[in-house]
Amino acid sequence: GAALAAEQAQAELQHNQITDLEQQLARASAALQQAHNQTEQLQSQISELEPQVAAQTSQNAELQQQLAALQQQVQDQQQKAQFKHQLNQQLQQENQQLTETQQALQQQLATLQQTETALREQSERNELLLQQARLRLDIALEKQQQESDQARETIRVLRMELSQLTEQYQQQISDLEQRVTEFKLKFEYAQRQLSATS
Repeated sequence: GAALAAEQAQAELQHNQITDLEQQLARASAALQQAHNQTEQLQSQISELEPQVAAQTSQNAELQQQLAALQQQVQDQQQKAQFKHQLNQQLQQENQQLTETQQALQQQLATLQQTETALREQSERNELLLQQARLRLDIALEKQQQESDQARETIRVLRMELSQLTEQYQQQISDLEQRVTEFKLKFEYAQRQLSATS
């Protein structure tokens, strides 16, 4: 009786072990199936994503080309802007030079106008001297009957003064007209140059 009980106990123990192993196997099989299902889902998701990745890659390539084209446009625009800036600087320098030339000519004009005023005042004084000389000449002619020799000498001196003053006056007027003409030509030329670059 004891031997049979021992065998039954041994058999029950083995049965329990087998049951445990079967349960572990079932759990492992279920876990394996779940992992397989997840793997299939991931494969399906990857298959769905592959066209999107390919499209994104193609789009990225197009964007790279567009970016390169834009960079080239920016570089071209920068070169154009730099050239325009250089041209503007050159024009500003030329305008400044023309402005300085015009200012110098205006100063020359002011100087010539002062000279002209001085010469006109001088010519007015010369005219007064001429009138005084003519008056003295007339007086001398009136006294000629009484003081013939002295009158002749006075007339000769006064005529010489009159001739010198007249010649000096004519020369001053001629010089002034020539200088004014030269300045007007220079000033008109500078004005045309300044208008051409404005």
